[in-house]
Amino acid sequence: MKVLVSKADLPAPLDLESELRYTAGQIRAQLGVEVDVHPVSTAHSQAHLLEQWFSAEIAPLYEAHGQFARESGRRKTAALCETVEAVLNAKLNGAVSVPEEQKEKLLVLERDLREAAGRLEDARVFCLRVSDEIRGLTPDALHQATSALLEVWTGAALNKEPETAVAAAIAKTAGRATQVHSYLRDLALILTAALQRTAQALGSDDASAEEEPLRPLREMPRFDPPPLDERFHRPWILRPRGLARSWIHGQLRRALEESLTEAFSAHARLVENWARQALAELQLRFDSSADAYRAQLARLTARGSVATEVQSAIAGYLVCLAQTGGEP
Repeated sequence: MKVLVSKADLPAPLDLESELRYTAGQIRAQLGVEVDVHPVSTAHSQAHLLEQWFSAEIAPLYEAHGQFARESGRRKTAALCETVEAVLNAKLNGAVSVPEEQKEKLLVLERDLREAAGRLEDARVFCLRVSDEIRGLTPDALHQATSALLEVWTGAALNKEPETAVAAAIAKTAGRATQVHSYLRDLALILTAALQRTAQALGSDDASAEEEPLRPLREMPRFDPPPLDERFHRPWILRPRGLARSWIHGQLRRALEESLTEAFSAHARLVENWARQALAELQLRFDSSADAYRAQLARLTARGSVATEVQSAIAGYLVCLAQTGGEP
């Protein structure tokens, strides 16, 4: 979180310091977080304030982003080198004679890996659809809140404050975003199971532990509900219920529609970005193992041998890969 106080050229220096302390104090009191508050101004005489803020806050972010990008590039390059090396070794070693019955099982495993990988694209479509649904949850939230208030005021929900009932109804509506986490968790388990079955059939012991693929799914964004700044008033008449519901819904819509729309839109963006990052990491983890397994399966199910000149070329490529060590 970055907080800027604009027009810092207007107050006197002592007043500016007081204003900065007050702003930081209010953020700490209202949000429970400690942040630095930076003064900025478009006035030419105060250009140094903007330069100080940029040097202290923005420049380090650029540097960190560059470092993360370089590390990501190195990881992807290393994974690609491992895959290429496995494929070349498989080609160099030629075909291995395996019983026809075992070959059929290996082909099933290879198809299993392809189908598991295809689920990643299905997951992207699902996450985008749920994100769009979250953006449009305001009418549903107002409907749920209306029903909750009606229960409170007709005695169906005893010992419950109206504001508490409204907040609970909004939170329940926003809970639809948990579909994304549940879907991706199931996907991660499916990908892991496919890798473990293949690793077991190939006699490999490097399959990921079940909890390893779930790491990208931690810390899903939480919904930040709008503040309920006003108390909700009981209608003077509760019968017929349809009339009371209409009156309550109108009161809620006037009070919350705009803020709810903004809150759900912000939450949808966070969920969509989180899902994209989680899927990218899931795919990277899956492909790093699945590509090597596919190469082994291809070698075991292939027919024929490799020509001598091709073997020499492959051996040369393997030497180059060993010398580079996976460095870009």
